Amino acid sequence: MIKEHPLYTIKLSFNASGEEAKRILSTAWLFKIACHRVLNKSKEIKNMLIPSKVAWIKMFKNYAYDVIPNKRYSYGAVYLVYSIWESVKSLGIDYNDVELSDWLLFQHYEREVNGNVIRVYDDGSASVTVYDYDGSKDRILVKAKPNRGQAELLEIVVESREKYMPKLVIRDYGIRESKPYVRGEIHVSISYDFYLRHMKKYNEPKGDLIGGVDVNTDRINLAIVDRNGKLRDVKTFWFPEVTARGQKH
Repeated sequence: MIKEHPLYTIKLSFNASGEEAKRILSTAWLFKIACHRVLNKSKEIKNMLIPSKVAWIKMFKNYAYDVIPNKRYSYGAVYLVYSIWESVKSLGIDYNDVELSDWLLFQHYEREVNGNVIRVYDDGSASVTVYDYDGSKDRILVKAKPNRGQAELLEIVVESREKYMPKLVIRDYGIRESKPYVRGEIHVSISYDFYLRHMKKYNEPKGDLIGGVDVNTDRINLAIVDRNGKLRDVKTFWFPEVTARGQKH
């Protein structure tokens, strides 16, 4: 069993057009088709005991690799569906009711130094491995920019050779001036412990209020008190769709 660790995500925004946008889109669609293949196949054997991510890789890797011929991307597709399977199991939802929603992305399957298929540089740009629909491979440079307040952390990640898991997410796409365009983000997921070590600003709270959080399956409860223990505010955030049957993921 692969042990999970809390992650913090640095987001890099980008815009692409022309051939660059075309290759990014084709890679994202191939990745999604691979996810569909793994999802559909896993539904056929949903009652079998599949104890870990490693077992999922052995069972489903070829279904993804036949669509997107890259180990890291195909494993990323399998791991994404595995995470859905784990969530559905914990929530008691019928796995047969699960469908993929309208996202478009492609991702690595674990953290590593200097991402192989999506390698990010300290200025926010990234060298990305992309595929056309015929399976032909290319390498493009995506000029991205760190979101506000994250540029310093990105530089530290690259310079210290910290492991990260990259993901490219498409937020919008279409045709502009007779050329395809893509607007999206590159996500750089790092260890949350690394984030705390390098970006922590205070060793103790500087304000006069203290918040307590109660996390439940369908809601999060927040209570705020002052230093004398007097209740100052309460708030509940509801997520009814989490426990609804037949929801898309």
